[in-house]
Amino acid sequence: LYFIIIGILQGIGQTYIYSVGFIVQAQVNSMDQSDELIDTATIQATQVAIVSLCSFFGRLSSGLFSDFLVKKLNSQRIWAIFCGASFMIIGSANIISVDPSHPTLRNVYTSSIIFGYAFGAVFGAFPSIVADSFGTKNFSKVWGICTTGCMFTIKIFTAVLAHNLARYTEPGESTCQVGVKCYGDTFHVIEMSAFLGCILILFIIGTTYKKTKRN
Repeated sequence: LYFIIIGILQGIGQTYIYSVGFIVQAQVNSMDQSDELIDTATIQATQVAIVSLCSFFGRLSSGLFSDFLVKKLNSQRIWAIFCGASFMIIGSANIISVDPSHPTLRNVYTSSIIFGYAFGAVFGAFPSIVADSFGTKNFSKVWGICTTGCMFTIKIFTAVLAHNLARYTEPGESTCQVGVKCYGDTFHVIEMSAFLGCILILFIIGTTYKKTKRN
């Protein structure tokens, strides 16, 4: 279950990082640029910077939050991962909620903050969860195996994105010109995948709680 959850959430985070440039380009192409010149390259670079910065704060805060859950609330660390997966659902819903008649980059900036923070939060807390479950002796082996899951999910998500872009790119055009339609289907898939991750996390929480209660 850890392998599947990490694979899903890591795949989502990496896919957003890879695709944010296409998202910005698609949104800019659908906007009326007659009034102002939009520096697409700068906006794309800004998204990467936002994701990196928010990922840093996510890693920092999720470690503290997971310790607070265990030491103060006598709860399970994996609730921190549930929060990260929930943020990914919110980020997916936000990125596809653009009004096609009024394209804007505001949603892209917000989603970069959400996805960056969620991605960092997952990887700030999950190593401790794996260590608690399997012990420090086996940590490097188990963690190494768990983090290979994203190889499959990234391939799936990027394949969906490529199909999505190709579907709405007109013949003779090098880029997609219709805004949210260029990536909307992809983030519907990502949203459902993050929801599946939440269900699996709740299953782990429930079974762990029952086991602890019996003991």
